[in-house]
Amino acid sequence: MDEGELIDAMAVALADLPGVTINFTQPMAMRLDEVVSGVKADVAVKVFGPDNPTLEKLGEEIRRVLETVRGAADLQVEVLSRGRAGADRPRPRADGPLRPQRRRRADLVETAIGGATATEILDGPRRFAVVVRFPDELRRSPEAIASILLTAPGGEKVPLGNVARIATPQGPEAISHESGQRRLVVQTNVRGRDIGSYVAEGQKLVRAKVTMPSGYHAEWGGQFENQARATKRLMIVIPASLAIIFLLLFLTFRLARQAALVILNVPFALVGGVAALWLRGLNLNLSASVGLHRPLRRRGPERRRDDHVDEPPARGGATWSCGLRS
Repeated sequence: MDEGELIDAMAVALADLPGVTINFTQPMAMRLDEVVSGVKADVAVKVFGPDNPTLEKLGEEIRRVLETVRGAADLQVEVLSRGRAGADRPRPRADGPLRPQRRRRADLVETAIGGATATEILDGPRRFAVVVRFPDELRRSPEAIASILLTAPGGEKVPLGNVARIATPQGPEAISHESGQRRLVVQTNVRGRDIGSYVAEGQKLVRAKVTMPSGYHAEWGGQFENQARATKRLMIVIPASLAIIFLLLFLTFRLARQAALVILNVPFALVGGVAALWLRGLNLNLSASVGLHRPLRRRGPERRRDDHVDEPPARGGATWSCGLRS
């Protein structure tokens, strides 16, 4: 079983876990991706804007678009909001004499759901807090919390639901910022195709199907960002290398025709590398591009031992032969 088959098998086995998002990577790759671009995936769409609910809405739209692009894997949206229970809104319909004090209601809900420290256990120099709270069946749902009984000042028992409205509103779990703006990340890994073509197709579909409101914009990053930056650099380095090699060849042969004849062999040096990628089923990525660039650094003018260069005959018919030895 190779790496791809192992990842597919693990993804199928873990797909049924509720509330869990899976991202397959490797420790060193994950750390490098996070340090360079702030995300832990091959491709990330960073959505910037001032309002969290709008960011979540745009992120979900982008996620639905990207999951239709061939090659998407481990697609997920950064979570900004989570549900949280609240019971601090009084109901006017509750009877005044039976209405417990607001502070008592808050203390009861805090103890029942979150727990309260009752005492401490000492174990040598260490201290452990003993927390008491209601059992799971009494705090599992808003209905269960609403049935908790309160004691009014006169001794009456009143359900919590009669004096407070129990709800689970959405609140921010985290607010991420980058460059002074709020940010949401939609990230995915790419399998079965190269990252460049996936991003090109994804950008085209996102521009066509997702409308960004005023004040919101999206940026593409992740490993794709590093590859795009390196590709731009190679677009400068490769022509410069070819120009320097041609200059050295011209200085050696003193003839532009012979220098051009040698430099024309460079494209054929890449045939073996491209064929190796094709035979192994690999995509042309940044590492492969650097590997293909290595033959260019060996194509300078070289002289082997015992090479001979015949000089043109001089006037008078004498012929000179020059032997080069290292």
